[in-house]
Amino acid sequence: MRSLRSCARVKPVAPSSAGHLQQQQRWCSTAQAPNHRDVSAIFDGVFVINLDHRTDRMDFMLEQLGRCGFPAESITRFPAVKGADVNLQRLKEKGFVSKLGYLRLQEPEENRIWGMDLNPGAVGCALSHIKLWAEISARKCQNALVIEDDSLFEEGFLENYIEREKAFPLKSTTVGVDGSSQPPSPPPWDLIYLGGLDTQKRGHLLEVSPESRPGLRHVPQFHRTTNCYITHAVGAENLL
Repeated sequence: MRSLRSCARVKPVAPSSAGHLQQQQRWCSTAQAPNHRDVSAIFDGVFVINLDHRTDRMDFMLEQLGRCGFPAESITRFPAVKGADVNLQRLKEKGFVSKLGYLRLQEPEENRIWGMDLNPGAVGCALSHIKLWAEISARKCQNALVIEDDSLFEEGFLENYIEREKAFPLKSTTVGVDGSSQPPSPPPWDLIYLGGLDTQKRGHLLEVSPESRPGLRHVPQFHRTTNCYITHAVGAENLL
């Protein structure tokens, strides 16, 4: 998998309570809502992964993305898989979970290692992304934005993204012998993280090209979370 990481300033935040979520909403509402942009010219798919019963999180994301310039009609809610409803034994039998991973899942929560051991919620999260990759592949998306519903966007996200986009090729169009434009070929990456946790603080050592592509990095070994990233149809197929 060809993965990169771009510093586009999207924070992974887990609003574990209604009070904390309201605090995030107040933080976000301090900025004046910008004019909505033609997001389709930037992303041909904007997906928010969201559990059916967490309507509060979806409302929060719609408000937040609206303030970042995303019109509501550009956003697609993608139903998340609830990990508590997943048959873990069957997943192990099908090879989705290793034997060791399955054994660790049986451990009490306090015995698990954060960021290393699975829990039912993480299993549901992984399956949600896998299902969405299949959808992105089926839709033939060229530049899809994937967001988990506990992400927190900083002001000017779209402007920062457009600036970062200049640093790496998203779409490449070839020209035929007759001078006509051919369908764009897949970019030289499968996934670019727009946020996450660099747990070892080593990302600054992995710059692709500090001079010509500032902020674009290879993924650190212990990068954590999939709260926000971009991918495309071919990349999604490779991820699958």
